[in-house]
Amino acid sequence: MSEKKISPSERFGLRRDNYLLDPRTNEEDRGFYARRPDSVQLDKQITDLEGDLETKTSPKKLYWGVIGGGKTHTLYKILEELAARLDIEVVFVECPVTKKTLTFTELYRKVLDAMGMD
Repeated sequence: MSEKKISPSERFGLRRDNYLLDPRTNEEDRGFYARRPDSVQLDKQITDLEGDLETKTSPKKLYWGVIGGGKTHTLYKILEELAARLDIEVVFVECPVTKKTLTFTELYRKVLDAMGMD
């Protein structure tokens, strides 16, 4: 008797065909975070942002790195922790396409425009 062939998705109980995690489009992926030894110190980031938000000062953080380096997952992990501690409203804005000569003021204006703010 021959064995029935099963797909990797069936074998491992996967609910989708690819192995990509995208916290932007899939809420289930937002809970996944694999901390790297050389990554940001999450507890410190969360505490700093929590202090800024509680004192109503504008938090300013910049996360940068290579594509696929974990920036988005890190931000969603921080958001998850902050949302559990504080009543916050989160707005996501993709960084606008810019020129290398763009000043901070121009970037700030572009971000506000993307958020629909004056």
